[in-house]
This record gives sequence, C-alpha cells and structure tokens, in this order.
Amino acid sequence: GRLFYESVAGIQEPSYYGSRKFGPGYANFQIKPHVLGDLTHASASIKTVRGVISSSWKKTDASLALEVTIPANAAAKVSVPTLGLNEFAITEGGRALWKNDSYIEGVAGVADARRDADWVTFDVGSGSYRFELQN
Repeated sequence: GRLFYESVAGIQEPSYYGSRKFGPGYANFQIKPHVLGDLTHASASIKTVRGVISSSWKKTDASLALEVTIPANAAAKVSVPTLGLNEFAITEGGRALWKNDSYIEGVAGVADARRDADWVTFDVGSGSYRFELQN
C-alpha cells in the first residue's frame, strides 16, 4: 500500500534520511498525485501524530478534482496535476486560484503557488480543500 499512497494518491511522508521537504512529525509534507494511464480516481489517507492526512482525486477528460485534508498545526505543498493541458484554470471550493498562468491571491489557507512541468503547486495550511482543474 505504501507505493500507492506515496505515488498515485500522492501523500509523501517524511524521509528519515534528512529530506528537506518535510518537518518533524508531518509538520510539513507534500501531496503530489500521479495521474497514471487509464486510472480515473484514487484516494488514500494516513494517520499521523497531528491527525489524518488525506488525498483523493477524480479525473474526467478535461478536468480533475483533488480533495485534500491537512491536519492542525501542519502545512503542505499540494501539487495539482495539469493533465498535459496548456491552458487551464484551477479553483478551490469554487474560488479562482490559478488563471492565465498566474496565481490569484485571496483564498483562505492558500499562501502561494508556482507551476513546474506537469503540476501547479500550492502552499496550504491546515484544513480541507477541493482543488479543481479545468480547461
């Protein structure tokens, strides 16, 4: 199950070898789902000392919904797959978050965003979020 929640659902746990991506005890972690082949959805959750981290995504031809839960006193980098689309928008809970290749401020809990290769990565605080990508 470990490969599944680390790769497909995208929850990446702290490395015990000093990875700089994570703080002690899941204070900081990353959710970066890999949307593979014909797979249309995946979900996973893990219990941590801070609470449950969950990641669940569902894909259609031109859209993707990613629901994540970040426990209290934690922060995460959440990477939304862009599905190979060049033009797309991303919303969180229906509010615009990314459009015209730019981050739009003003959504509670989301601090920043950047695009690289096949993802747009958001800095988020604790809470539950529903990111939606569509073209």
